[in-house]
Order: sequence, then C-alpha cells, then structure tokens
Amino acid sequence: MTSISPTSKLAVLVGLTMLSWSLLFATTYGYSFFWDDLHFIRAYSSAELLSTFHGPNDPDGIETAALRPIMMLLFCFEGTIFGENVVLLRVFMAVLMGVLLWVVGLLLRRVGLSFRHIAVVFVLFASSKVFASLMLWMTLGAQILCYIFMTLTALFYLRWVDGEATPVLVLTLGFTALAISTREQAYTLPVVLPLLWCIVSPRRTNWRRAVVGVLGVTVILAIHFMLRRIFVPNAPSIWPSLGGTFSLLRSVRSAWMPSGYDVPGHGDQLLSWLWLLWQGFLSVLFLAFLRISSNRSFVQFFGVCVLGVVLCTSALVAPRSFDIALPALAFFTAISLAIFEVHQFSSTIPYRQSSWRPAVLGILVLGVALGVVGGIRGSQYIADALHDNSVRKVISDGHFLFDFYPKPASIPARRRAAGLARLAALGIRSSEDLRRLERDVKESPDQFIRNRDAKSALFLPKYGFGTF
Repeated sequence: MTSISPTSKLAVLVGLTMLSWSLLFATTYGYSFFWDDLHFIRAYSSAELLSTFHGPNDPDGIETAALRPIMMLLFCFEGTIFGENVVLLRVFMAVLMGVLLWVVGLLLRRVGLSFRHIAVVFVLFASSKVFASLMLWMTLGAQILCYIFMTLTALFYLRWVDGEATPVLVLTLGFTALAISTREQAYTLPVVLPLLWCIVSPRRTNWRRAVVGVLGVTVILAIHFMLRRIFVPNAPSIWPSLGGTFSLLRSVRSAWMPSGYDVPGHGDQLLSWLWLLWQGFLSVLFLAFLRISSNRSFVQFFGVCVLGVVLCTSALVAPRSFDIALPALAFFTAISLAIFEVHQFSSTIPYRQSSWRPAVLGILVLGVALGVVGGIRGSQYIADALHDNSVRKVISDGHFLFDFYPKPASIPARRRAAGLARLAALGIRSSEDLRRLERDVKESPDQFIRNRDAKSALFLPKYGFGTF
C-alpha cells in the first residue's frame, strides 16, 4: 500500500483545519460588510489604482496614509469579481487563509518540524482569537496576503542559503517587494530571516549566501521606505517610541494566548478560568522542558521565541490586536516543540514506572484542549462584535454610511442602500439617530447588555473587536 506523501498530508491538514473553523462559525459567512470594508472593497478606476503606486493607498483620503499598492489591487480584485456577495467574499477569505496555512506548513517542514508539530500549531492557531479576527474583517485579507508573501520570502531565502540557484534569490526579493507593498509588517524581514537561518543552521554554514540574501531584502525595503517618504510625506512614522514598549509587551503576552490576554469589561468566568489554566499549563510545560531539553532543542525553542518577539515589534509603532498572527504562529510553534520534547522524554521512563507515560500524555492533551476551548470562546466574542446587531458595528458602519468623515466615502450604491436599510431596521435612520445611539451606549449601556444573549435587537458585545 502506497503511503501518503508529506505534501498530501499537509494539504489534508489545511483542508480539515479550514473546514472545521468554517463549520464552527458558519453563520459568520453571511455577515455584512464592516467598517473599512464598505469603501475599500470595490471596483477601482485605472486612475485610482495607478495613484496608489505613487501616493496614498486610499483614494478617498479617509484612511491612514500609506504606500500599499498591492493591497489596493487585492481590494479591486475582490470588489470586481465578487461585488456585493459577502458569502463568496468570505469564502475567498477562507481560501487566502488556507494558502497562508499551506505556506506556513511548508516553512515549518523546511525548519525541520514533523507533521505532528505542524498539526498542534494549526489547531492552536485556528482556534485563536486573532485567527477569527483575520477571517471576519474582510479588509484584513490584505494582512493575510502580506503574511503569505512574508512566509514565501522566508521559505525561498532558506532555499537560497541551502545552495539553490539564483532564481530562488530573485523569488526571495520579489516576494519581499510584494510583501512590503501590501503591509509594513514586512519591515521586520531583515531581522527575521537571519534568525530563521540561525534556527535551521546552528553551525552557521553558507553564511555568505545568508548575508547576500539579507542585504538584498534590506535594499528592497530601503527603496520602499524612500518611496514612501517621497510619495506619501504625511504617512505616520515607522520609528518606534519609548511609550511603545508597553504595547510590545501586551502584544507578546496576547500572542501566547489563543483566547487573547485582556479579559476586560463584563467578565466571563469560564473564559477567565481557561485563561488561568492555560497560563498554568504553559508554566508547567516550560519548566519541564527547560529541565529535560537538549542544548539543540533549547536553542531552537529560544530562537523561535525571539522570532515571535521580533514579529511583535510593529506594536512599538501602532499596536493592533490583529497584527499578532505571525507572532502567535511563532509562539505556538515553540509550544509545540516543548510539548513533543516532554512527550518524547516521557517515553524513556522505565517500564516499572510506565503509569507516568499516559499521565504525561493526558496532561499535554488536556493543556492543548484548554488553549483550543479558550480560543474558540474568545473567537465567538469576536464574531459577536461583528454581528449585524452589534452596537459597535452599527456605530462604525454608520460613520461611513452617514458621511461622518471630512470626505464622503466611495461606497458602491447597492452597498450603501443595503447598509442604510439595515440600520433603519434597527431604528437608526439619520446621523442624529446615530449620535443618540453613541450617547445612549455611554450613558446607559444596560439596555443593550440585556439584548446580548438573544441578539435580536441592538446589543453591546461583551468584548470589543480590538481587544488584545
């Protein structure tokens, strides 16, 4: 009987991961456009698209100025192909996420991880709150695309360092250009790539190729930085501030937690217990790992943790809860490494003490289950925050639909009409009604909290979309 190839096993794992998430959150596939989606995802004229290559990414002049032409090409593709069909748009988001999982799986295999390591990483990531955030806000399709390009950059960089031909270096530089033209997270690549090389090649062989690859990537990023300064002079600074240190620490803490780190507002006792138990599990796991790990395993574990922190550094400039997907993947990889190191050590326990083996295995399985259940519960709150009757969503959408911004947003006519009708059905028919709703939410939120379970009327979600 022919065994299944590693590539086929990875494809099946990706498919099962996306299918499982889609079944759990099937109702979200019908959610309407949210906030920036209203004006970003649409068909653009040729002049508008060309302007994003030498000017701000938003032709409406509403969003934060940036040089992100590939992001706008993605939005134009989505708006042109799928139009107002939110179900197909969300299916496309799932496809994008599946591609991200696929290339991450290929990279983890390249680093030397086994299929079971990758399976644990995928299970933790797919159940996490940041995964739900990326899937549910369609504007973040650009974030997923940037992560795909960054991962491909890393994958081809490692192949180049391993001695493959010059076209592999060209692909490395090409995917770097695509990544930085999509989102600024790619500015971390000159640090990320040599870190990955050190994790994969502890003897630091082929260091000349490693340096050449990093220099080439750095040149691409420097060119983008200069063009950004020239074409978008009012873009926010990308230099970190001292005050951003606390934001970095919060991002790092949150990236370790599938359920997120912050548990603010009207608390959820079950989520709080899962949060505490997960931290307890990680503490015990890491103490056991540090006690029994080999030098090679420890260096690999430590390197992946440092990689996760580096990927969090965008929080030094602009902390956002949905920016921690790649750091979360790095930290979940470290957790997976520790789990299987401890499990492998338990298999060496003498036979007369063999009762310890199932006990250790049970604790490891239970620990992963705690993370998964907590992550799913946190993800449900993200889904609630983007429900059509969520007060936060209604207010965010209303700011676009009632033209609260200095310039009117270019929202397609059918989408604007559907959005206004949806708000009117909830009693919000004018900008005055929206301002009254904002005032009521601040002064008397209890009336909206009461509707939280039924969700049949305006309700205040327990946790906001942007919580860490």
